Amino acid sequence: MVDTVGHWVELVGEAMTAEAARTTLRNYIRGMLRRGTIPTMRVIAAAEAGHQDADMALRELGAMAEKDVLALLKERDVFLKKSAIQVLADIGTDASVPDLQQAAASGNIHLVEPARKALTAITDRKKQQGSR
Repeated sequence: MVDTVGHWVELVGEAMTAEAARTTLRNYIRGMLRRGTIPTMRVIAAAEAGHQDADMALRELGAMAEKDVLALLKERDVFLKKSAIQVLADIGTDASVPDLQQAAASGNIHLVEPARKALTAITDRKKQQGSR
């Protein structure tokens, strides 16, 4: 019994340390984005590669990152654009609407549906904020 409890204490300690490290990493990434020392495009690329902390850090910045994310819609890489649109679904404001409408009307199979979803998310978020 003592061995089992000791094992669980070690596991919980490791998990807490891992979560603290992840929080520190997200804080570091957000700070680098704010200072402009790491391009938003690299953070989105890391998020797409499966690095959840990069994705969460970007989304935690919210509207503060919107301008940089919108700039990615001007890039040629359609999958980068799609990723940017998916981020805008979470952080976008009215400032994103014209570019998202353009993507939704583009006819590009990779962009149309994500852009529509992002527009809906922005509209829904605006309604929720208005009802508070």
